Amino acid sequence: MNDKRALNRKYHDYNKIKILIGIPCLLTGGTEMHTLDLVGVLTEAGYKVTVCCYFEFESDMVQEMERAGARVRLLRLVRRREGKWKPLPRLAWNLRKVIQEERPSVFHVQYLAPGALPALIGRLFNVPHLLATLHTPGHVYSRRLWTLRLIARQICSLFICVSLEAEKAIFGNAALFSVDMLAQGRRHFTIFNGVDFSEMDRLLGAADSDLLRRRWNLGDRPVVGVVSRLNPVKGIDWLLESFALVVRELPEVRLLVVGDGEARDFLMRQAHALGVDDKVIWAGKLARAQALESYSVMDVVAVPSRFEGFGLSAAEAMGAGRPVVATDVDGLRDLVMEGVTGFRVPLGDTTTFANRILDLLSKKEKARVMGRAGRQSALKNFDRIIFQRYWTNLYQAMLS
Repeated sequence: MNDKRALNRKYHDYNKIKILIGIPCLLTGGTEMHTLDLVGVLTEAGYKVTVCCYFEFESDMVQEMERAGARVRLLRLVRRREGKWKPLPRLAWNLRKVIQEERPSVFHVQYLAPGALPALIGRLFNVPHLLATLHTPGHVYSRRLWTLRLIARQICSLFICVSLEAEKAIFGNAALFSVDMLAQGRRHFTIFNGVDFSEMDRLLGAADSDLLRRRWNLGDRPVVGVVSRLNPVKGIDWLLESFALVVRELPEVRLLVVGDGEARDFLMRQAHALGVDDKVIWAGKLARAQALESYSVMDVVAVPSRFEGFGLSAAEAMGAGRPVVATDVDGLRDLVMEGVTGFRVPLGDTTTFANRILDLLSKKEKARVMGRAGRQSALKNFDRIIFQRYWTNLYQAMLS
């Protein structure tokens, strides 16, 4: 009886544990999807989760977080492109208030931004456990790498990167999370982002690819696809240059662009200047389910990022059984196995990027073999079940 009472008391206390997740914005991107999955994992495990967004947000993403079980607090602060330091005192003041009201056991900071201030505030107000996840590759911080290392070792309870390449760039070595290594004193690890491939299979199984091809006027033409925010770092401008070379050899090809962003008008003008505007379909921003369904009409998926902490669209494409042509940067090296699940091309080599796409479009059996290999690799390394196991073990080990 005493054992049962102790177990019940332990379970009751466990459900009192509060997690505060701090994130700069709640838009539509890989970091937000990672956070959404993390919220689901933590709420399923019984934790009480609050997501605090400092700056921009979209109501759809806020609702997704709430549906996943989180309480969402919006600070609604305005970023300034000039004089970026100006919002920092207000951010510090508001975060102090949130931390004092929430009294979390864990403050999980997504991105060390702006200026690592959230992590410092969490430590200043004595949050028992401070956890940071870095979603960008280390080289982006260039001369500030020493700051990251200092924060990781002196301020954070644990420091997590989303790819081995990102962790290696900061610390010189990398390892997937391990409870044993944590017990031995290691404080920085990698946990890959996860994709719910069971959901993807359901959506792709129900997708009417003929209907989608008619909607986008694709006919039976070969399709190169890209699923991305239209942001300069995503390299869509560079992809358009490569696509223009593909069109010279294969005039019937189409480029399907799923996503939206601040660079859309610029990219549309570029497509016109390159003479390929009639061969590019701008599908715009789609709901999550529709974006996943769009992979059903893509023969090859391009991921032309200038830098990438992980590369969610590459993982999704692989899970959908599509070969990937990506830039040879950062986290994409952990995902795309050269010549096995797709190709990695040096950033700036538009000719080789175009030739790799043409190779896969012209050799359908080769593309199918790569697609199957990509799916096997994705299921083995990036499935949500694996993501869930890593994060559950991490939180349990940290809090114990």
